[in-house]
Amino acid sequence: MAAAELVGKGTLTLSLTLTLTLSLILILILILIPGKGTLHCLDLSDNHIRDRGGEAIANALAENTDLNSLSVRNNYLHEDAGSAFAAALLRNTSLRKLDVELNQFTHLVSPSPTSNPRLKP
Repeated sequence: MAAAELVGKGTLTLSLTLTLTLSLILILILILIPGKGTLHCLDLSDNHIRDRGGEAIANALAENTDLNSLSVRNNYLHEDAGSAFAAALLRNTSLRKLDVELNQFTHLVSPSPTSNPRLKP
């Protein structure tokens, strides 16, 4: 199931609930690359993304300057993807909310105001 909501002028919130193929993940990564779109909120919860897809999304997130909120909740992500997200957070300056719950690396990525002042609890 996919849902999109236009929130204000030029702001799109996208929520996807489906099993993503690698091709769809690559398309989403293109959306995350700066200058390729203005997606501000992306919910990829419950998509069985796994580590390979999680790492690819984290690598794109490191370069993104538009996304404010990302959820990769419950996607069978482990240490490799967790390390990639932790590295991405060191470079990304636009993200304000990151939901990584129900994965196997939550302890590696601590999206709290004390560990990263830009992120909201």
